[in-house]
Amino acid sequence: MKGNTVKLNIITFMLLMSLFLIPAFVFASDPCESDDVQCWIDVLKKGQDSRALRAMMELGRLKSPESIPELIKKLESSDKYAATAAIYALEQIGEPAVPALTTALDSKNPAVRKYAAYGLSRIGNQDITKALKEMTRDDDPGVRRNAARALGKRKAKESLSDLITLMHDQYRPVRQEASWALGEIGDPVAIQALIQNGVCDLAPEVGMEASAALVKIGTSSIQELIKSLHASPLYVRKRVVPVLAELAMQAEKLGDTRAVDELAKLALDQKENLEIRKVAVMGLGFSRVKRAVVPLEKLVYPPSNNNDPSAAELKELAKQALEHLESAKTAL
Repeated sequence: MKGNTVKLNIITFMLLMSLFLIPAFVFASDPCESDDVQCWIDVLKKGQDSRALRAMMELGRLKSPESIPELIKKLESSDKYAATAAIYALEQIGEPAVPALTTALDSKNPAVRKYAAYGLSRIGNQDITKALKEMTRDDDPGVRRNAARALGKRKAKESLSDLITLMHDQYRPVRQEASWALGEIGDPVAIQALIQNGVCDLAPEVGMEASAALVKIGTSSIQELIKSLHASPLYVRKRVVPVLAELAMQAEKLGDTRAVDELAKLALDQKENLEIRKVAVMGLGFSRVKRAVVPLEKLVYPPSNNNDPSAAELKELAKQALEHLESAKTAL
């Protein structure tokens, strides 16, 4: 899982390996019988000393599902040895730890998120993806949401249909997370779902996440986005225009002018809704595309016989857009 793998330094790794591989008789006194799960959990709860590390070793060896909540808590430890020992034990426990690790992906603590992502990446491949796919149908919306997050982090293409189904979920955070996951996977198969059920979603958070996902998928989204401009409510059209602006620069590098040409058409069309025209003008300014200069100049320097009632307002906006284009060019 690129970007999320916990990198153990050599000293940490050697310390933990020695701890996990040292025979039990080396310890001066064992606080518990080797197979007494509850006793080892109690030891773990008491602190972060060497006995707690030993407890994590034993609980991992015993593959104890009962210990998962306490091990997850240790991921928050400022002691990197304790946190690493906990994730090692969770890895040994395996699939029963997947739901808790998936929930940990939503932690506000970035270290916990890294450890959780690492743990999920280490617990098998297809088997874990299958389990996560099943979790998308869980009765608890929080579980469905976290399953979508984990599948997105794994870039699991085999979960596309499950994530597309979640785009219809009655809970907004689930739809939002599914949109994000589809963007991470980046498969054009998801484009229609992201537009019809994401960009068109009444919840602005879902609309924003779906729009970002379409940008990640790239220029293959352009045609469907243009179609949606001619058959969608105003609020949807206002979301689509900035996406086209984001894609315009990607497309120009490939010799594809569809996005910037559509923005220019919207900006210059006097019959078009004024709010859409304004968003299109700003989109041209932020597109960083040379082809955007001509339509913007037409708004800044309209012909003498121009009858556009919004000419003055759009002229000022077009000036700002041209200035932004120029400053972007200088920055590049």
